[in-house]
Amino acid sequence: MDYFEYVKFPFHDREWLKKMLLGCIFMIIPIVNILVLGYFVECIRLGIRGKTNLPDWADWELYLRQGLMTLLIFVAYLGIPMLFTFILHIVPILGIMVSSIVTLLAGAMVPMAIANCAITSNIMDAFKFGEIMYNIKQVIDYYAPAYLIMAIITAIAPAIIVGIPIISFAGIFLMFYSGVVYTNYIGQLYHQAINS
Repeated sequence: MDYFEYVKFPFHDREWLKKMLLGCIFMIIPIVNILVLGYFVECIRLGIRGKTNLPDWADWELYLRQGLMTLLIFVAYLGIPMLFTFILHIVPILGIMVSSIVTLLAGAMVPMAIANCAITSNIMDAFKFGEIMYNIKQVIDYYAPAYLIMAIITAIAPAIIVGIPIISFAGIFLMFYSGVVYTNYIGQLYHQAINS
């Protein structure tokens, strides 16, 4: 895969500006931003089918359902590690290190868990841990770097939004754009994993 070409795919869509601006606007509106999670699930679905294009902002009801499902998956996977993190912060340095590793590992399962239930829309498919771990293992050489890059972007973009208000929209755009590229890529990796 030509990664340079791949990261440019959103801009090949004739309506990329409209779709990206809508995504950025929805992303910053509380509650409405659940639609963005649903949109990302649609990007995974397109990736699974081998398509690199931006979904239309058409089926808002579908995006809302998918967004709520994704939010529940995030809470289920990261709720316990976050509680664990809160408790471990009592222990200086070591507690923070251990809790960070646990949260990072739990978070690493989330994209493949979402992909696992993206086709069926059955939330229980997100908790087939053996299947999810197997799929990650099949594509780990591509999955791990993509996850780490996305984790870094997820840390940098909010820092831009909060720390440099004059270019805060650049941080919002970075978050939405990277989310689109990453979720489509996860869909492609999922397809590769289940067919390997």
